[in-house]
Amino acid sequence: MFSVQRRYLSKPLRKYFLLSCIVFVLLLIFPAGVLIVVKETLEDHCRDDVAVRLEQYIQNRLSGEFFFERDRQVAGNLHGLDFIRVILDNEEFFLSRGAAADVDFQGIVNLDPGSSTAWVALDDKATHSHWAIHSQALAANITVQGGKAYPQIVALYDKIQSGLLLLVLPALLLAVLISLYCRRQSLLSIREVECALEERVAQQTNHLLQVEDNSELNRLYQLLNKLISQNRQLVEEMRNSLDNVAHDLRTPMTRLRSVAEYGLRENTPEQLGEALSDCLEESEKLLSMLTIMMSVAEAESGTMRLALEDVELKGMISEVINLYEYVAEDKKIALQMDVPEDIVVHVDRTRMRQVWANLLDNGIKYGKRGGFVKIYANISNGVISVVFEDNGMGISAGEQQRIWERLFRGDRSRSQQGLGLGLNYVRAVIEAHGGHVQVKSRLHEGARFEVQLPK
Repeated sequence: MFSVQRRYLSKPLRKYFLLSCIVFVLLLIFPAGVLIVVKETLEDHCRDDVAVRLEQYIQNRLSGEFFFERDRQVAGNLHGLDFIRVILDNEEFFLSRGAAADVDFQGIVNLDPGSSTAWVALDDKATHSHWAIHSQALAANITVQGGKAYPQIVALYDKIQSGLLLLVLPALLLAVLISLYCRRQSLLSIREVECALEERVAQQTNHLLQVEDNSELNRLYQLLNKLISQNRQLVEEMRNSLDNVAHDLRTPMTRLRSVAEYGLRENTPEQLGEALSDCLEESEKLLSMLTIMMSVAEAESGTMRLALEDVELKGMISEVINLYEYVAEDKKIALQMDVPEDIVVHVDRTRMRQVWANLLDNGIKYGKRGGFVKIYANISNGVISVVFEDNGMGISAGEQQRIWERLFRGDRSRSQQGLGLGLNYVRAVIEAHGGHVQVKSRLHEGARFEVQLPK
């Protein structure tokens, strides 16, 4: 029971572990997406702001041949830009809003003249990349590049990033706690079932688990009760089968022992030979019983191997009738057959002959003296139907469902020799062929067995 329990609990554990991973990934993706959107928005704002300021500067200064004073490195009105870089042929000129020390001109020289970007550093030693750059070509040989620093905006972005990280950690912890709580609540129901099962195992009671109409475990309780009922029925059938096996084996085993003791006591070649012959006969009966039980077990488990071939139905049944013809004559039972010659079945010849032999043997064995056994067949809607009908002792209504059980023998059949495996074997072989067998009978009025096989 405990191995099944561990296996059952591993699935919820895997489920909640996966749920926690998904929540963790979502909590990472959401702030990352927010940061990406915020950063792109702020960068676009910085680029657009620099582009507008540079355009205003160009429009105000573009008059005549020159739009700047070459002898000045510091300009009074750069429209809010921190520096202006002018590339004219192979010459470069710089204008800055403040002192030259405020702008790293070496870093500006290393910039691509045609680049327009945001949040870049002008030198490798800078701790923050907060410069926005925009370039504009005025002519084939003139390019103007402006730049502005946005330390406040970059600092604002850093604060947003830190704030989101501070929110993610508590949210992640909260998600883990919620997942653990949900797992604990779900396992409470499983523990309830576990306690109920342990109580019944400890008390060794046969009572089933109580089902509550409004319980969330209603379906689970129903399945467990069904399993308990099936196991109980299986144990009961095994007990009955063992009782039947013990009853049916007692006679041949007792006879086998008596014959062996008789041969040992007389100790003459003739008596020993006769005893060995009787022992061989009784052992053959036991071997036949075990063989049939193994064949039934193979059929019920779906492992029976069938050597399927096309067989003429009438010829196969005629062979069986010839075997039982003398037995039927002893009881004055007439064997009547009406099977069309054109019916061909796709079956295992050997096993199907055993089926016909079992049905015919039962018809003769339990038929009344001077009665009949009729065998007829037909084809309807792609199904081949074979009927064995007699007017013998019949089968009571209470036994008609149990005659297919292994080792079952009715009260009236115990006077006849047999093992109680014939009809059980018949149904197993027919179902292994994909067919069906059923019986209709009334006590003291005979029985009618119908076998249906796919064409």
